Amino acid sequence: MLLDRTTDDLREHLPALFRCTRHADGVVLVVTPFLMPDGSMVTVFVDETSDRPRVTDYGDTLGMLPMLAPRCEQLPHIPRLAQEAARVPGVVLERGELVADIRDNDNLADLVVAVAQASLRVSCLVYACRDPNERDLYWELGELLRDAGTQFERSVSCTGASGREWPVSYVVKREDAAALIILLTGGTPGQSRAVADHTAAVIDDLRPAAAGSSKFVVLFDDVEGDWPDDSIERLAAIAEAVPWSKRADLIRALAREPAAVG
Repeated sequence: MLLDRTTDDLREHLPALFRCTRHADGVVLVVTPFLMPDGSMVTVFVDETSDRPRVTDYGDTLGMLPMLAPRCEQLPHIPRLAQEAARVPGVVLERGELVADIRDNDNLADLVVAVAQASLRVSCLVYACRDPNERDLYWELGELLRDAGTQFERSVSCTGASGREWPVSYVVKREDAAALIILLTGGTPGQSRAVADHTAAVIDDLRPAAAGSSKFVVLFDDVEGDWPDDSIERLAAIAEAVPWSKRADLIRALAREPAAVG
């Protein structure tokens, strides 16, 4: 099969730290050793399902923008800088997706590395352009957990059923149970909906791999972000959803049994 040949070719020509697996019919997932600013692994896809075979990030790089730097999307120069950053390794930014078309005689492994480099460059650029005066909720959350005497790990990379690795803000362990805390920042209602949709997909991918005693807790910033009711309801259906304005409830949410969640 063509897909088998593609996977074997990538495994042969990419460095050993690149992991290649089937993702879907006609699509190969490549997990690279590069780290995004949020701690997740840069992943790219070889998509041979259409008349336009391509290597792409499926929009994941800019899809993380509302969580990395919520107000960056409002800066008019960001799209231009992202285009320029992607162009250096020979990749185009097309409707929010980093893409390299596969043409005859192209070296597929080189295209995968180029898209991965573009993803890394663009994500680091966006992160560097964030407002340095923004509240650092990540560290505030760590202080809250520490003050409560809770044992935790920061920025844990968890592997989902798809083989992709996702960053979890904090993992709290107690006896034989664990809670995976995902910290979310929103912005406009549209941005908050996009963040909620992305988080739902992440949790759906992580849940099969989580032990039965594990639970998911979503802590969303409702102080500066505008979260529509449907986004909050979606988060509450898949996890313990705690607003930042009521973060004191987080410790009680962590103590509840996993069976009460989702």
